[in-house]
Amino acid sequence: MGPIDSKNIVAGAAIEHIVAVAARQHGVGHDAIEFLDRDDIVSILARSLASLTATVATWSVALAVYAATMTAIVQQAQQPLLELIDSIARQNPAYGVVIARMTGGSTAAVNARALSAILTVIAVVFSAFTVTLASRWAQDTNEGRLDLVLATPCPRSRLIAARFAAVLAGLATAAGAIFSAVAVLAWALGFALDLRRLAEATFGMVPIAAVVAAIGYLLAGWLRPAAVTGTLTGLLLASFVVTLLGPLFKWPPAVMQLSIFEQYGTPLVTGLQPIRVAGLIAVAAVALAAATIRFATRDLVR
Repeated sequence: MGPIDSKNIVAGAAIEHIVAVAARQHGVGHDAIEFLDRDDIVSILARSLASLTATVATWSVALAVYAATMTAIVQQAQQPLLELIDSIARQNPAYGVVIARMTGGSTAAVNARALSAILTVIAVVFSAFTVTLASRWAQDTNEGRLDLVLATPCPRSRLIAARFAAVLAGLATAAGAIFSAVAVLAWALGFALDLRRLAEATFGMVPIAAVVAAIGYLLAGWLRPAAVTGTLTGLLLASFVVTLLGPLFKWPPAVMQLSIFEQYGTPLVTGLQPIRVAGLIAVAAVALAAATIRFATRDLVR
């Protein structure tokens, strides 16, 4: 072998070593290096989904268990009350008419009213889950974890779109886990529920969470990860306080509408409100568009 071939081999080995060291420093492996050669959005989305798998699985199981547990508690707590109401209605038909008007008439309607407040609390926890996903994006942009991807001809708009799509997929997965857990347990306990309304109540949490995630992506363009997490947490707490105390102190409707959870409403009882859902989607789209512009023009060199 000639001297030129030897030099080429040494140079090639040195380059491979440098790339491997850089990959290890940024927390990726050799498979990620191969991935960087492809800027296809499907590949970026697949990598984004894989990075969120553990977090989404953990939160999905936790939310499903919590929702199922609260459903069982509500069922056990209201069973004696339902029996008493049924007894009164049989003995006094006139009272039965009044009770039917107050409760909605059917057993499923009574159960929906009892479980509706629980689902609002679950929506708050669901939004907290979204904060963790948005904070991960802030960490990745702040700590240089995207440098290898951005070193390829991968448009930044495509990268942020794929990452946000992965977040939406994770949110839909968690919502599906909540729906499945509540539906299966309600069937097992004989706890009548309208499955269509239950689907609206669980998957209706996704538009709320999408707004939280989009705002988090936007804040990541200026704030550090800890500040993004703190700001989003503060917004969620403020929204929950407005929803919780607003009716008690009779705050004006303009103030109540500032709460993101007020936009969620009571879908298990009344169904989703299309106008509110469209409004949430519009807010999320505007925030994500602004986040994309900021990310595309932001200097990420440290």
